[in-house]
Amino acid sequence: MGRGEEKKEQILQYVRELESIRPSTIEGYRDLISKAACERYVELIAESVADLIRIIGSEPQMEAFVPKENLERMKLLKGLRNILAHRYGEIEDTVVFDAVRRIPEDVRDFLEHVP
Repeated sequence: MGRGEEKKEQILQYVRELESIRPSTIEGYRDLISKAACERYVELIAESVADLIRIIGSEPQMEAFVPKENLERMKLLKGLRNILAHRYGEIEDTVVFDAVRRIPEDVRDFLEHVP
């Protein structure tokens, strides 16, 4: 298994783990431990996606086989990661909660196009 395949497996593992811990309600998300765990998985997934893009080459090279919409979602994920990791101001819990619910599908859609 090559580095790209290993990284894809790692990303999918993080996605499964996020799915296993993500709360079903915003109230559940607001629990300190739940919120911290979800945010950490968002960071891990975003960092791993960025690593995968570097392994494959670059964003322009990715455009050859990944639809622009999927790449845009990964850019949004990276932006969310930066906000969470570096605390660039306040972010509404509802924004992160919605992202946590959407990220697994977005990442799987992205990975389907990555060779």
